[in-house]
Amino acid sequence: MQYCSAAPVPQYVPWSEASVSRCGSGAFHYCDLFLDMTQAGTHRTGGQEAEDAVPVPPALLYTGNHMWLDQSEDGFFHAGIDALFARLLGPVERVDFITLPSSQGQSHQGQGKCLPSAVVRAGGADWQIVFPLQMNLSACNLMLRSDPMRLSTDPYGRGWMFSGAGVDISGLMTGEQAALTTQEDMRRLSEFAQARSGYSADGGLIETGWLAKLRREDALVLFNDFLSPAARVLRPRPEADVRTGERR
Repeated sequence: MQYCSAAPVPQYVPWSEASVSRCGSGAFHYCDLFLDMTQAGTHRTGGQEAEDAVPVPPALLYTGNHMWLDQSEDGFFHAGIDALFARLLGPVERVDFITLPSSQGQSHQGQGKCLPSAVVRAGGADWQIVFPLQMNLSACNLMLRSDPMRLSTDPYGRGWMFSGAGVDISGLMTGEQAALTTQEDMRRLSEFAQARSGYSADGGLIETGWLAKLRREDALVLFNDFLSPAARVLRPRPEADVRTGERR
C-alpha cells in the first residue's frame, strides 16, 4: 500500500494500482490534491519570465509552437501549452480531446505512438492544439472538459493536457532558450499587430484573448505562424551572447 499525504483524510493506494495512478512517480506533481496542498501550480511561481511578464519556467522543455514538456527521472512526462499560447487564446470555453489513450496505453486510432491533439474553443472560435512530437499517450487531462478555464489560468499546473512516455526530447528548447524565443515572438507579434490589425505596436503586453479580437483571416495567419506545428515542429535553439545577453 502507498499512503497519500495530500488527502484530507488518510487514503491508501494499493501498490498494484500504482501504474494507473499518480502515486509512485513524478506524476504526483500534477495531482489536484498535491497542488491544493502546496497552494500553487507545479510551475506557477519562481520561474524565469520572458518579456512583458510572460512566465517561462526554466525547469521545463519547450517546442517551437509554444508547448511545454516536463519529464521526470523515470521517463514519464506531462505536456501542455505555455503562458504565451494561453494568453493569445484567452478564456477557454471548451476542450475536446481528439486523441485519447486506450486501456492498453495506445491512442484510440490503435497506434502505439501518436501526435496528441485537442480542439479548444476560445472567443467563440475553435483551435486545434497539437503536440508536435510522437509519444506513447497514457492520459489526457479530462478535468479540462468540466473546467476548461484551467487551461487559461494555470497552463503549467492544473491546465496540463497530455501525459505519457517515449518522447524524443533531443530537439526541444530549454527554459532559457525558450525565454529568448518568447522575447523574439513578442517582438514579432508587436510587428504583426501593427501590420495586420491596426493596433499600435508599442511593445506592451499582448492582450489576453487577442486571437478573438482579430479578424478571422488574420487570426488564422497568426495561429499558423506562431502556434501550429505545421509551420515549425521544432525551432533552432537560440543562444545568447554571454557578454551582452543579446540573442545571436
